[in-house]
Amino acid sequence: MGDRAEEVALLAARIAADYPTLPHALRASVARACHFAGRLEAELRTYAPLEASLNGALQCIEDRTGWQVDEELLMLLLDRFGVNNARLAVERIKHMDLDSLAPAYPGSAARVAHSPRIWGMTCGKA
Repeated sequence: MGDRAEEVALLAARIAADYPTLPHALRASVARACHFAGRLEAELRTYAPLEASLNGALQCIEDRTGWQVDEELLMLLLDRFGVNNARLAVERIKHMDLDSLAPAYPGSAARVAHSPRIWGMTCGKA
């Protein structure tokens, strides 16, 4: 694509002139999203082995006692420990569609890859 730094700067300046709060709001939101995504990834790296340990503990108890944990009891135990809530939260995030969270830019197909035109603005009006 070549060095288009001047064009990028000019386009950013034009956007900032028409929508003065947009650049800061966008940068701040991106920073928060990246921060929380990183924290979530780190926590899931801690969480996943704990869930595996729970499965191992259940297997050991079943082997030692001869007591077979049925599906209903397992689900109740997972609810008690919050495992089902964690799995549902991860599924919600995994299936999140950023394009559906805000209306598209009126009169134009969304051009920002995999994200909407922000706040449904119209050209020249904040």
